Amino acid sequence: VFYQLADVNCRLWHEQEKVYDFERVPPQQKDIVVKQLAILNLQRNKCIDSINEQFAELVKQSRNTIPE
Repeated sequence: VFYQLADVNCRLWHEQEKVYDFERVPPQQKDIVVKQLAILNLQRNKCIDSINEQFAELVKQSRNTIPE
């Protein structure tokens, strides 16, 4: 999941670079850029959610293995 997050972050970064100079993006490409940003942000959020869920599960498991 960390690899996926790193990959998505990299692709998101490159797509975001286009927004910084949005005036130069051809009009027929603007919707594509915006849609790609939305898709990549959703993928990024899913990766983060997955990492959080896995971490929470590890914490829960570790609490169950600690002797009282």
